[in-house]
Amino acid sequence: MDHDFQRVVSIEGSANHLRPAANHLRWLRNVEYVLLREATDEDLAYIGQFTELKILDLRYCEKITDTGLQHLLSLTKVEDLDLSETAVTFDGVRQLYVLHNLQRLDLGGLELNEAQRDELQQALPGCEVTRY
Repeated sequence: MDHDFQRVVSIEGSANHLRPAANHLRWLRNVEYVLLREATDEDLAYIGQFTELKILDLRYCEKITDTGLQHLLSLTKVEDLDLSETAVTFDGVRQLYVLHNLQRLDLGGLELNEAQRDELQQALPGCEVTRY
């Protein structure tokens, strides 16, 4: 079945607008960029369907936790992930070590000690980790 909205390349806005269309998201193809505000862990289950995703901006989504990150592990092509000012912890970030194409990870607001910074750098050697 061919739908015109298969060619959507980016989605931007409040997750509140995305939720009513959740059943139709599986038809989207080639979504490479998503910027969401007010997203929750549940919303990440929808985002995990976008296997072509390269950029995911979730900054200021305070209801995103370590639990929700499991939905992002299928995003093997993601290169840029912004988790600034979310409720994600360092233990949650460890789940992301399987995202080998990650080139930039923004963890603004997450306190990291020196050992944690070293672990991140070893686990994601080609990734620039920023914290503001």
